[in-house]
This record gives sequence, structure tokens and C-alpha cells, in this order.
Amino acid sequence: MVAGPEALPARPGPRTGPPTKTSPPPGRSRRALQLDSRGLDTGTSEPKAAVGTCDICAANAAFDAGADPWGVARLQTGYVRLNPNQYFAGSTFFVAKDCLAELHDLDRPTRLLHLDEMAEVAAAVWGVFAPRKLNYEALGNGAPHLHWWLTPRYADDARPRAPIWEDLEFLRAQWTNSQEPSPDLRDQRRRDLLVALRRRDVTIEVEPLGQWLPPTSPLY
Repeated sequence: MVAGPEALPARPGPRTGPPTKTSPPPGRSRRALQLDSRGLDTGTSEPKAAVGTCDICAANAAFDAGADPWGVARLQTGYVRLNPNQYFAGSTFFVAKDCLAELHDLDRPTRLLHLDEMAEVAAAVWGVFAPRKLNYEALGNGAPHLHWWLTPRYADDARPRAPIWEDLEFLRAQWTNSQEPSPDLRDQRRRDLLVALRRRDVTIEVEPLGQWLPPTSPLY
């Protein structure tokens, strides 16, 4: 039996005005949860993930503690980190400070700054590694913490016109860690990226390699 119109709930009335929005300060998400020891929301707005639930948060914390061997710099909205899989030489991550999954979850001023910083990081990668093309991806299916893959592509790539995920050798390197560079090569690439970032229009909050390239360096 189909209910008659009298059985249908009444439609809500029109809004009398736009909702009031309060923008969080730069570097904060629109909805970031403070979790207690049980992983429950306490109702405050301080961005924090449950301990042990996000590998990317753990990597960011390691950078802040001076213990990230892949870290290059911390900017206003995110961290620059060399990708351990260097199958595509110069592959770099730009990782949001806040633990959120979607770009649109950032308040507008932070979102615009984050995108601008991501583009400046990409320009630094471009300047150091001189690829034929640069790929930009924000995936997060396995790690739902906003982060960008900035992947240089070269003319001699096995599949230069295909996505990186169609290159079986790249996938094998991803699974086996077979393309991790030596510590010396890793640190050289980190230094090169830091030098390039210093020349870009970004604010570097922390640079763990500063002891190698002090501000008086001719490369500054």
C-alpha cells in the first residue's frame, strides 16, 4: 500500500539567513578532532589523530623530533619529504600538517596557502631534477591523510606516457623497497631540494639540514 500525501513528513521551511561560519586559523582543518585515550572526540578543535592510527602523523612527529631521515623541510601548511621509493628520481611528498582526508576540509585561507606551497615544492623538484613532465597526485586510499605525490617523469621511463601505477617495475619497487637510495644519495637529494626551496617563495619553518647548509652558504 502506498501512503497518501497526508502521511509524508512536512518539508523543512526555508533558511532565514546564511549559517554563521567561523574560520579556523591557518594550518587548522575545518573539522579536526581532539581524541581522548579511548579514541573518542572530546569536542575541542585541536587537530590530533589517535595515537598509532596514522603512519603519516607518526612521520610528521618524527620530523618534528629530528628523527625523519627523509625529511627536507616544514612549511606553514605541510612537510616536504623525499619519497623512499626513488624509482623515479626526485619523487617527493608534500604532506599536510593536519590529519584530514580531503583538500576541501581545509578552511579556504589554509587551502589556498597549501596549494600554493605544494606548487612551490613542485617547482623546486622541477628545478633540481629537470624532468620531462611532473605528475601531481593526492590519493590517500590507503593512508587517508592529505598528501601529494610529486613524481618527476623522464623521457627514458619504461612507460613515459602512462600513469606510474601501470609500470610494473615501479610497483615492484614499491612492494620490495628495492629503490631506496643509499644514505649518501638520499641526503644529497634532500640537500638539493632544500637549496631549491630556499630560493622559492615559501616560508620554511624548520629545516633539519640547516647544519649542512647554513644561511651564509653561497647556495642560500
